[in-house]
Amino acid sequence: MLRLRNLTSWPPGCTEATPEVRDKGILVGVRRVGRSLSLTILYDERKYVAGLGDWTPPPTVGEVEATLTHMLGKTIKKAGMARIAEAPLVLDELGF
Repeated sequence: MLRLRNLTSWPPGCTEATPEVRDKGILVGVRRVGRSLSLTILYDERKYVAGLGDWTPPPTVGEVEATLTHMLGKTIKKAGMARIAEAPLVLDELGF
């Protein structure tokens, strides 16, 4: 199973972020912006906004968004270790 850190756009990009922010910063927000995600990271009482850019699915933006939402309150480093949640298979009434 794929982990967040295996995405070509990982770690999230932030022009102001230092390696400490990317390592020890706490994920406090996730927001979808088209086919990308905007992440809010808290480090040393300051909020940083980082982008997780376009990638070619799989996984889908929704799957990555759900995984990151589940990782709220964790460090960015720990979030990178998370396995990407696969969207549940939805079957119709006939089982297809």
